[in-house]
Amino acid sequence: MIAPSDSATTASVGQATAAKRHLFMFVICWIVVVDYLDRYLFGGIAESVKTTIPLSDTQIGFISGPAFAISYCLFTIPLGRLADRVSRVAVLAGLLAVWSVGVYLMSHAQDFSGLVFARLIIGLGQAGALAPAHSMVADLYPPHRRGGAMAVVGIAASLGAQLAPPVGGILTTTFGWQDGCRVLGGIGVATGILFILLFKQPVRGISEGRPSEPAKGDSFLAAAGSLFKRRSYRYLILALAFTTMADYGTQMWVTPLFARKLNMSPTEIGFQIFLYFGMASIIGSAAGGLMVDRLVRFNLRWGFWLPALATFLAAPLYLGLLLIKDPQLALRFLAIPTFLSMCWMAPSYALLQSLAGVRRRSVAASIAVFCANIVGGGVGPLLVGALSQALTVRFGAQGLTLAFVTMGPVFLAGSACFFLGARTLTEDLKDAREEQ
Repeated sequence: MIAPSDSATTASVGQATAAKRHLFMFVICWIVVVDYLDRYLFGGIAESVKTTIPLSDTQIGFISGPAFAISYCLFTIPLGRLADRVSRVAVLAGLLAVWSVGVYLMSHAQDFSGLVFARLIIGLGQAGALAPAHSMVADLYPPHRRGGAMAVVGIAASLGAQLAPPVGGILTTTFGWQDGCRVLGGIGVATGILFILLFKQPVRGISEGRPSEPAKGDSFLAAAGSLFKRRSYRYLILALAFTTMADYGTQMWVTPLFARKLNMSPTEIGFQIFLYFGMASIIGSAAGGLMVDRLVRFNLRWGFWLPALATFLAAPLYLGLLLIKDPQLALRFLAIPTFLSMCWMAPSYALLQSLAGVRRRSVAASIAVFCANIVGGGVGPLLVGALSQALTVRFGAQGLTLAFVTMGPVFLAGSACFFLGARTLTEDLKDAREEQ
């Protein structure tokens, strides 16, 4: 046993050795890496898929965005609610197997509809993954260390997302994109089986000295009502929606954007994107968590102010892509706004868990993920793809670049919501702590 179950007879995770806690955290992070790698994989192999299945930019945008977001959003809240009632390890392991089957099914797609179906299955499996993962991490570490813990999870998410271009390139070059999907699907299923066999979940609320039973009698409407009465939570949801929209839009299209500009193999392009765009994302996620843990010691509102400031500074820098003609230099420059724009992740998810209270963490996270992805996953990639197709008619090869930089103003909207959320944070955190 690595981490304890919810039974009273089991030793708490707070009493477990640091090594066991860190091992549990490592496995959660590995699952998050697999989650984001599989989520963004299509963006990394889209140009290769086009050689087998003819696709327009609008269709690529639909497969990347709405095809995933529809099922993701439909099942996020029910699965998050389930994770607050039963074993979070069982929920996470089962869903990992489901989305891995979806990745495998991509390899058998013969046309646009087949790819859409596979992405729907991936969305279904990943819909309930982040809520129990974040909830268990919150139970592993106390509030004053939670920002750093969420930064580690954020690094795992960024790492998985940024590995999609190089991994997609390597698999495409080595095996072809179909066999590559089969390999990744098998890895995911094996990970899910090992996770449920070897691990048990931490006691709910133990990190705050208030062990709590699962919220079996609490209705969803009651839980949601309690959360949405907190103004900071409402603004945080809006901020996550805008930043996720911009994040999905840039992440899904960065590989096609530079694949069309650089005369390189899929593997070379993948590594170039990982080196600049990817590393900037990972470092930005880490920096956001590390900085916020220190800044909140002076004022708790830095949990909102830091992502607000970072996304505000990042937004206008995306326009620089229009001014830089050398694509290699443009990719390097993109690292600057990417670093800044990714500083929102760890502070946001740490705030989300703190504003939720002990018994509603999975529901709070699932509501946030639902709202973020119905806008972010559903609109971001599709908007960039549709704009690219329309603008290419008039501006030629520059059309995709023009569509890509429209994500800058979206980050600006997220920044405004972060600033507004800080105003009532102190009162809302007090309300969450007092909630039984």
